[in-house]
Amino acid sequence: MLLCVFFIGPVPSGAQLDEAVEESVRGATEGAASQRQVEALDDETRELLAEYRTVVRNAGLLEAYIESLRRLIADQRSDIRRLEEDLERSGTFERSLLPAMERMVAALDRFIRADLPFLAAERRERVARLKSLMSRSDVASSEKFRQLMEAYRIESDYGRTIEAYRGAVAGAAEHGRIVDFLRVGRVLLAYQTLDGEETAVWDAAAAGWRPLDGEYRSGVRRGLRIARKQAPPDLLVLPFSAPVDLEGLR
Repeated sequence: MLLCVFFIGPVPSGAQLDEAVEESVRGATEGAASQRQVEALDDETRELLAEYRTVVRNAGLLEAYIESLRRLIADQRSDIRRLEEDLERSGTFERSLLPAMERMVAALDRFIRADLPFLAAERRERVARLKSLMSRSDVASSEKFRQLMEAYRIESDYGRTIEAYRGAVAGAAEHGRIVDFLRVGRVLLAYQTLDGEETAVWDAAAAGWRPLDGEYRSGVRRGLRIARKQAPPDLLVLPFSAPVDLEGLR
């Protein structure tokens, strides 16, 4: 056999080979470091991107919140304007309400003076309290109006009730004579002495008491028992008075 050996080039020495290996290791090491740096930068980029998206989302929520606040402030300003207008109207109304209430108190006073003289002291005292109340600055107009309406309600109730009460006949004696009064609505006011011997009815036309006898006396006695719920309702024969002429009270 013919053995042929060809030498392409010079064979490197051991030192050169070691250097080449070291160079290759350094390159690999530097490449790994570069890769780690790239990966670190990539992680940082992703974190920054996530933070950016969070900031953008929060900015959108904040803008929506600010817009809600703008609408709320606009509504509150509108409510304030309405309240100011209501206060202005209420001030005007209150200024006109007080004179109207004073006229109503005066009309009630005239009506009571022209009405049958039942519970006269109590009713006139109620009017006097109302007159005093109207001049007080420490009482709200609403409370003044409430008490005025209560007085009107009481007077209105008198017109549809029957009542028996004991009291003194004005002018009958030095200290007044105690009798039993019978009131039927606003059409009759009569009294009967405690012994039943004397009966009289208020005569609106004469503005005084007129004696009664016969069946009227028994009618008053029966009316007193009915008003006290000592007897069932029954037909009464009594001399009713004409109603008060309200035209003269205006």
